[in-house]
Amino acid sequence: MSTSKLQINLTNFAHNINQIKSKINKNTKIIAVVKADAYGNGVCKLIDTLLKNNIEYVAVANAIEGSNIRSLNNDLNILILNQPPKEDIETIVSNNLICGACDKEFLMKLNEVASKKNVTIKIHLEVDTGAGRNGVLLNNVKDIVKYILTLKNIELDGIYTHFTCSDCDDEYTLNQIEKFDKAIEIVKSYGLNVKAHASNSAAIINYPEANYDLVRPGLILYGYYPDESIKGRIDIKPVEKWVSEVTYIKEVPKGSAISYNKTFVTNKKSKIAVVPVGYADGYRRSFSNKAEVVINGQKVKVVGTVCMDMIMVDVTNIDVKVGDKVYLFDNELVTVEDLAALAGTINYEIIAGIGKRVERECEN
Repeated sequence: MSTSKLQINLTNFAHNINQIKSKINKNTKIIAVVKADAYGNGVCKLIDTLLKNNIEYVAVANAIEGSNIRSLNNDLNILILNQPPKEDIETIVSNNLICGACDKEFLMKLNEVASKKNVTIKIHLEVDTGAGRNGVLLNNVKDIVKYILTLKNIELDGIYTHFTCSDCDDEYTLNQIEKFDKAIEIVKSYGLNVKAHASNSAAIINYPEANYDLVRPGLILYGYYPDESIKGRIDIKPVEKWVSEVTYIKEVPKGSAISYNKTFVTNKKSKIAVVPVGYADGYRRSFSNKAEVVINGQKVKVVGTVCMDMIMVDVTNIDVKVGDKVYLFDNELVTVEDLAALAGTINYEIIAGIGKRVERECEN
């Protein structure tokens, strides 16, 4: 049994879904972004809650993620948000995945495989309005739509784009919206009734005019804000707490080096506790001698270099015993954002980086 767990609060997860619903038009549907194993939370643990809250669409990053979810549910609309490599086409067709697409050669191969299996595969056309990644540019939309209409086993079911600055740059985002609106007009001029979507977590709050037919919340589903400016504008609750336990305690004399490279040396007689979690679990080496954990409601310092499989904490001034819970973050005394700041990164990267050795455990 793992001594390190991510405690998933399904009540908070459902609360966040319903808070997002309260911010969008009643006719707009949610595509729950569950890529990267639901941002590290464990998608298999969340599927039932999504279904109970009438979520019909989920979004993933690749065909393998999509096929894993298909094995859990036959009815969900599963959208691959990025055009995958051609090698994944068999998996896409076999699992009836909706595919993001933007390239004629890829579409030709997808149509060929779908034709051989006598099925029709839905695609959503990605338009690059300013992200500079996948997607056709606005002036190429007409050409690729005309091409798609020649493919008998491909159905153009949707059109989408990615906002890049919806939390920080109004002018740029409004320009993206303008371009996307023009792309939608082009597609609809062919008599196609497609589903349009663009809004990520920040745009759902900042640009309600761009919520279209579908929205794609990611981070706010899991109870975190993509930017401080959104705090207070939607009531969301963190879904997870990361907990381990004390497995060993010892007293060491003044002048004792703790962990590799002697990055911490005690300046007095100290009580040091060992916690079996390390950088192989996603608890970063950059937290060495900086981060705090929570034991028995008190914050204590991580001392010494974070190891692959363990950390050491200074518990000199608190009452602690082997087996006591240790919260790497509880999102109260120590938050994901606290750790992100120490690592010089964003909250997304901290939660998505929690390793597979950490057991996911649901609670209501």
